[in-house]
Amino acid sequence: MRSLIAALMIVCFAAPAYAATTPSTSSARVTITGWRLECDPGKAALACRVLDSIVSASNGALVISLNFSAAADGKTVLTMNVPLGAAVRTPVGVSVNGGPSQNFPFLTCSPQGCYATGTVSADLLAAMRAGKGDLRVTYGMLDANLAEHGITATLSLTGFSQVDDRLK
Repeated sequence: MRSLIAALMIVCFAAPAYAATTPSTSSARVTITGWRLECDPGKAALACRVLDSIVSASNGALVISLNFSAAADGKTVLTMNVPLGAAVRTPVGVSVNGGPSQNFPFLTCSPQGCYATGTVSADLLAAMRAGKGDLRVTYGMLDANLAEHGITATLSLTGFSQVDDRLK
């Protein structure tokens, strides 16, 4: 997958900082960049994407990066980047306000991390666009003994629908 180079930031919304937690720790300081639309200049309309990410405030390490893009058929595709060491046999789960979770299987890993992708269901996209509550993303990481530990990250949906409108 091509690297994501931000050539034009059209919209940027600040999001409050939420915690990414594992079952064995209470919380970690994180930074959330906020929902934004980025487009590659000189490219077709499909070269735009809605992005948000969470990184560790202490060391700048990636917790998760989300990339929503429009497919040629009008549907929305979500690609997520998580750190190397992800438990790739377990899909990434995405839900809003504890509602039903949609699973996204891992596609590949590279030196930049592991990638899970899939078409976002109409129900999940509608819940996200409603903007009531938080987007919850869960995935597994392997420790040095190859035991899987759950990672849960939450992102505010404030501003998501306004940015997503510009993607269409």
